[in-house]
This record gives sequence, C-alpha cells and structure tokens, in this order.
Amino acid sequence: MNILRTAIFSTLCIVAAASALVVTSRQDFVRRDNVQQEFVTQKLGAHIYVIPKGILESIYKPDYSRDPNPNPAWPHEAVIRLFVRWPDFSAPPKSNQLDDAKNRLLISLGSLKELPVTSVEKIIANRKNNDSKFAMHQAAFGLTELYDRDTGFGWHRYVASPSPTVEFEIVCFPPGPVGGGCQFEVGYSDLKLVVVFSSDHLIHWKNLYENTTRLIDLLRK
Repeated sequence: MNILRTAIFSTLCIVAAASALVVTSRQDFVRRDNVQQEFVTQKLGAHIYVIPKGILESIYKPDYSRDPNPNPAWPHEAVIRLFVRWPDFSAPPKSNQLDDAKNRLLISLGSLKELPVTSVEKIIANRKNNDSKFAMHQAAFGLTELYDRDTGFGWHRYVASPSPTVEFEIVCFPPGPVGGGCQFEVGYSDLKLVVVFSSDHLIHWKNLYENTTRLIDLLRK
C-alpha cells in the first residue's frame, strides 16, 4: 500500500508523440521529488482522496453557521482545488514567469450531486432559444464551435467529445495579462470536475481530460 501511495503522487509521466500524450503505468510513478510526499486526506462524495500538498491549492468547506435560515439545497460537500503543471501534472513551480503561468492547470473537484453539470444538449437548446445568431461549425482540433453573439467579442465555445459516451462544453474567454484562457466542466464518477487552462493548450483538450481523470483515479483511496 505504501508503494502504491508513493506511486500516486509521482509524475504523470507523459510522452509526447505525434501530438498525443500517453500516461505510463503506475510503476513509473514511483520516481518523484520529495515536495509531494506530504499528504492531505479529504472525503468527497463516496470516496476519500489522498492529496500531495505539492499540488493542493485549497479545500473549501461551506460554513452556514452564521446564517439563521440556511437553504437546505445549498452545497455542503467540500470543494478541492488542485494546481498542477502541464504537461506532466506535477507540482507547479512557484514562479511568476509567463511560461510557468501558462502551463499551470487549475482543477476543481466538487460533488456532482450538489453541483450538477449542464448537459451539452441543454446548452445547445438554450442557445437556440435565446440567440438568433446561434450556429454550429466544425472547428480545429476535432471540436465543434458554438457560434453566438459573444463570439465576436473574444469568447469562443466548443463542444468536445473524447468518447462516444462523454461530451462537454469548452469555454474560452478573452485574453488577460497572461494570454487567453479556457475551461471545461464535466461529470466524472460522482464528481464535478472543472479544469482551467491556457488557450495555448486547447489543441491538447483531449489529453487534458484523459490525464485529469487518471489523476483523480490515482488520488482516490
């Protein structure tokens, strides 16, 4: 078990080949620097996650103790926020360099039951009803662009489908100090995953999804 737990926190060794990233076996995760060898344990949904401090940004736990009439529908589960580095999903360096900032990935884990993900079917239906300019076009990287009134103002929305049974929306927003950014929300097991990344990595959207879900599997106890 100790060997397996050490393996959990080693690098997601990713090999670039023909623009594809491949995560190696668990045995290869054993080699890792010591910065990730202190752990935090947190229950979320039906599972317990053992998280290396090196990639843990924060754990938010809702507290309604000061509210005299808390809404029973409000979320009660924790939200786990992870910071990892592209492309190896290791702990990001503490640096303000532009390249380091662009390679940081923010991954949030929440309860899918409390924080449901809107389906692509419903997103498309809502856009059709509310935007007369709505249209769908084939885009680069195997994506489908959802064209709407915001597209001309730096916003871009895409439908991504990494497998026949999974699809989600990717939203890319106007550039900021470190360039443009994108994010997607997707259900995985009993989790809602939110992944925020630089638009420079939009070409790797499928690898971002697949390696994020592999990371979650490795953190799960």
